[in-house]
Amino acid sequence: MASRTVLTTGANSGIGLATVLELARRGYRSVGSVRSEAKAAEVHRAAAEAGVTVETVRMDVTDADACAAAVDRFAPWALVNNAGYSVTGAIEDVDDAEARLALETMEVANPGTWSDTTPRASPWPNASRPRWSRTPSPAWC
Repeated sequence: MASRTVLTTGANSGIGLATVLELARRGYRSVGSVRSEAKAAEVHRAAAEAGVTVETVRMDVTDADACAAAVDRFAPWALVNNAGYSVTGAIEDVDDAEARLALETMEVANPGTWSDTTPRASPWPNASRPRWSRTPSPAWC
């Protein structure tokens, strides 16, 4: 399955890191998106410890151009849309900008940013059922 590339967003910790490692163990070409070189190093370290290879791409899921470039570069067979972060605290302690960024990252940017790139990611022209998975934060459920 090495010819099948799976791109996982938010790959540097938690569910995203577990996903990229397991995909690599199962023989997929596993690519994880991260937001910094330090986080990419964490992914590569974890992959080395697990005895697998995981590639990384530095990308912000709220940047449509960066997402399109990643799809063009890796031509993923599947996408695991996992990027996000939690905002904790009482409602009066979380400012509007922070709450909007969390909402944008996890609920608006993820499906919206990828919707334009999904047809390019599909191995079949005019595919009506792309391989796309979301891992919503329990905080939003």
